Amino acid sequence: MESEQSSNYRELNNLLLAIEESVGGGLLTGGELFFFTDNTTAESGFHRGTTTSRSLFQLILRMQMLQMHHDLSIHVLHVAGKRMQAQGTDGLSWGCLDGGVLAGSSMLSFVPLHLSAFACDPNLQDWVASWMCNDPVTWLTPFDWYTLGHTALSCILFEKNCDFVVTIPLGSSPWPHHHFEPLLLGIYFPLTRHRP
Repeated sequence: MESEQSSNYRELNNLLLAIEESVGGGLLTGGELFFFTDNTTAESGFHRGTTTSRSLFQLILRMQMLQMHHDLSIHVLHVAGKRMQAQGTDGLSWGCLDGGVLAGSSMLSFVPLHLSAFACDPNLQDWVASWMCNDPVTWLTPFDWYTLGHTALSCILFEKNCDFVVTIPLGSSPWPHHHFEPLLLGIYFPLTRHRP
């Protein structure tokens, strides 16, 4: 019985039912769906392809099957609960109709996936430069990762082969609360300069 399931299950099941209905009506076939959730259990289960909960696993399997059989690409992305509150989704369930998108804000302003951390907060670049010890720094864009990222001596970037990763807490001076999630900063030391 669904009422006995966890809130993680109920949230994901409700969304999955809406996706299945849209696919059945031909709305999403061949499309791309961005699914934003504060449900970390569902998000991590989707990306791993499994979970210890049998009922959640069945939902994840249904999502994968939708992708395979309907040429649908689903992206599951975690967002902070505070971001959902500011956007208005969270308040909608208890009748608050005057916040976020319901008050006229753009939905896309709450999911700035197209912006870098430096574009989100102009003070961040000055903060990073302040502790770079006057080394010349190359500020890489995604277009530079495969070119300048291999030739410049000191680069600012984030990728899986960083030497260490620092989490800048939400609400600290370089990363204020209005960004909703903490900032991840990756540091990479080129072989030629800092290692034997």
